[in-house]
Amino acid sequence: MPAIHYLDPRQSWRAALDHCVVRFRDVRTCQNGSAYHNELAFHILKAVHWWHVDFDPGSALGITQATLQDLAAMHASGNMEDEALFDLLTTQHHLRANDADHILILGRETTLPLNILFGVDGSRQFRFGWLVAEEMPHWSPQQFRDFLSAWIAVRVMISQKGHHLFDRDEWLSTRREHAQAMLWNRYADHADDTRLTTRYRAATALAASCRSTFGMVEFERIVQELAFDIARRAGDTGQSLRQFIQASGQLQDSLRVRMLIKQQARQHVRTTITPTAREAYEIMLDTLAAQ
Repeated sequence: MPAIHYLDPRQSWRAALDHCVVRFRDVRTCQNGSAYHNELAFHILKAVHWWHVDFDPGSALGITQATLQDLAAMHASGNMEDEALFDLLTTQHHLRANDADHILILGRETTLPLNILFGVDGSRQFRFGWLVAEEMPHWSPQQFRDFLSAWIAVRVMISQKGHHLFDRDEWLSTRREHAQAMLWNRYADHADDTRLTTRYRAATALAASCRSTFGMVEFERIVQELAFDIARRAGDTGQSLRQFIQASGQLQDSLRVRMLIKQQARQHVRTTITPTAREAYEIMLDTLAAQ
């Protein structure tokens, strides 16, 4: 099973999900119905909810959502913690459905001024709370669609309490920029050439406007992925980058822009693409003409 660091904010959701999807496809051809196959299905479901990703199992995996859940259920039945989370995200047989006061604890953060807990409630929203002297947890009423929003909200709360550990303006900017970045969380986007370059231009502008370190990292990843999509689309259609950009009419056509797109695409391959597919994409970028 690929290592997915769910509680680590540095974990790229794209890398985590892509690794699971690629391995699921590979395993499906030779080990359909295996325990590993089922475990991958569970982590795909978990990752999609964890990062609130727009994901279509039909186009990504060639199976229905119901089949994906059935496979994940077979894995979860052998693990108490996974079964509790699977039940919460799907059928909700073992908790009060849609009850915001019924919270499954997923992890904690103990290096902050408060002993922080993270969880998901009966309405499938992420929550954070804190323990005081190991008493019952006090949960914030705030609800979040993804884990990172809850993690960021903890920093905002602590900064607003006057602690010098976090800069208030930095984390307010982080919250705003992460909300913008979430709008780009699509596992597959079959945009046409013009829309692809338009999205690249828009994401580049947003990345340049970011005030927080976290926001800049998120939008750099988005820009790198779009640069990779542009390079791959150009390669698939037998065009050079110059031809592709000129045909789209949405980007300034210069050697500097074209070389930057190749550089960003390479960074996406190195940091996000699963190792089994990395070499083929490196070769594609090597042969792609920027002129």
